[in-house]
Amino acid sequence: MDKILDILLSWQMLVLTLGSYGITWALRTLVTGLFPQVMGKRIWEKVCVPLGPLANGMILAVVLPLPPEVGTLLSSKLVLGLIAGLSSAAVYSRFRDFAREKTGVVLPEGSKES
Repeated sequence: MDKILDILLSWQMLVLTLGSYGITWALRTLVTGLFPQVMGKRIWEKVCVPLGPLANGMILAVVLPLPPEVGTLLSSKLVLGLIAGLSSAAVYSRFRDFAREKTGVVLPEGSKES
């Protein structure tokens, strides 16, 4: 299999992607719960909400262990974090459906904002 595809389908990438989604969801819930006035703000809806998963993915990619093929360059880790952040909502949706099908466990729905 191709090395890039190996990296994108690795367990580390799955943890990175689901972690990015989970942290983004938790932060979004916390901020909107503590500061409900941000919900109508343009900067919140147009900047913070869309860029949240990307920033969380990049931070997690620097902190978490990644496959050795990624290397130690900061730029390669940040690009992988961007990919994880961009795909986090889609991967969580598929993971939730898979968990529901295999175990019957119903996980919370994804955010309607992303």
